Amino acid sequence: MTLADTFNKTNNRLEIDPTESQLGGGSFTTTGPGGSYQLDLIFDVFAKAFGGPLHVTVAKNIDVTLLKKNSSTLNGSFDLPDGLGTVAFQWPQVNTTGSNPNPGTISSTGHSQPIFQLNIDPIAVVLDAILGNDPLKGTVGNIPPLQIKYTILAATLAPGVDVQQSFNLNPGNLTGTLTNGKGSTIPFSFGTPTFLDNPSSTDFNLGLDPNATLENDTSLAGQLKVGLRALKASITVGVPPLTTSASVGPLFHPTHTFGPAPFATLYTNTFPVAFQPQTVSFSAA
Repeated sequence: MTLADTFNKTNNRLEIDPTESQLGGGSFTTTGPGGSYQLDLIFDVFAKAFGGPLHVTVAKNIDVTLLKKNSSTLNGSFDLPDGLGTVAFQWPQVNTTGSNPNPGTISSTGHSQPIFQLNIDPIAVVLDAILGNDPLKGTVGNIPPLQIKYTILAATLAPGVDVQQSFNLNPGNLTGTLTNGKGSTIPFSFGTPTFLDNPSSTDFNLGLDPNATLENDTSLAGQLKVGLRALKASITVGVPPLTTSASVGPLFHPTHTFGPAPFATLYTNTFPVAFQPQTVSFSAA
């Protein structure tokens, strides 16, 4: 922002020529919301006993926590039968950081870990359907002192769904209010010269009111992880609690993840962003 001024003493005329432009280097961060949930079972026990002159009263409150979860621990998984795969879920935590070294819109995009993911072994599924089990992996020796677990060949097919958020911080037009030293308001706009004839004061206050808008788009996004595992084994020797283990492989383990790609919009909106007003004082002579 510049406030060029020219004072013509011949005709006692003051020209104020204000200009403004946005600088680069802005940044912002967003943090996904958290939450917590607790489910309790409460018992109120009240009993009285009478025996001659003796009266006994017992009151007891019993609070048993059945379930307690927050956003950092709200996750879990379970195995599918016959070693076919797993199912996992977790809280959709999305944090983003946006920056722009140049003037203009500042953008950020981020996505959570999969809030739901099915991880299956398609080779095991096919072999289990044909043979009733998967001969390409198993265990030799189910009791100590020697146990060997092996995987000759397995595959990964893991479709998942996560939450994706994108933000755009768009700068607005900078507006201001110009007053002279006596408190009188002077018509003013950036980019247009202001002329004052016979100014009663050459002291001025410029009140600046920066503004912007923030766009938020929240979507469900899909991803697919595929991979292979070949020649993996582990051996355990000993009797609990005195055991030792060693493992090798997999010797071949390529993986690739497709996505995430948005497929359903959950929420979209644009919010006004209010910055703290500022006042600049200057004098023209």
